[in-house]
Amino acid sequence: MKPIHILSVALLSGITLFSCKNDVEATKESTIETTKETTTETSVETQINKKEVTPKKNLTEKEIALKNSLMAKVMMNSEIKNFTRAMVSAGLIDGLSNAEKEYTIFAPVDPAFNVFGKGQNIMTDPTRKEELTNMLNNHIVVGTIDSATLLQNIKQNGSQQLTSRSGKKIKATLVNNDIVLTFGETKATLGKSDYKGSNGVLHLIDTVLQ
Repeated sequence: MKPIHILSVALLSGITLFSCKNDVEATKESTIETTKETTTETSVETQINKKEVTPKKNLTEKEIALKNSLMAKVMMNSEIKNFTRAMVSAGLIDGLSNAEKEYTIFAPVDPAFNVFGKGQNIMTDPTRKEELTNMLNNHIVVGTIDSATLLQNIKQNGSQQLTSRSGKKIKATLVNNDIVLTFGETKATLGKSDYKGSNGVLHLIDTVLQ
């Protein structure tokens, strides 16, 4: 019985030592893992705090004026991309940021340019830049005229005569409660209007004035 008792004690001691070793290793792993998590959390918090304390850049007067300009209103409007591209191609877009000059723009919406068809035309032919410039200037009037003023003048006088930057006349009248622009033989209806910039206003029309 004694040898068996001694063997049992030895086995029990071995198991106890193995168990203690495992507990120590588990404690070490837990401590390392906790340290890693704490370090990671601290690192993330530090990065967040750095971002939070980063001061915002103050815009200059020139940048503020550009952001609020008529040019910005034209460039940011998703319904007149064709008109905007044409203005850029003709070199007219930058002039719309001049704070000392005010303009009213009657910009045709994108579907209106389907009138030119595909292939080489006034919109795509670089040799016709002067012709393109003149056509675009048909849609620009010097001075700011919002839709309320335009409507009031039409009601008082029966119509409103405007002179485009190309020198050609635009006649505004009221037809079935819609403001209609007559340019030669072309008629265009005023749609969304009064996108106001710091140096003018943008109106959308459904037809190209040519």
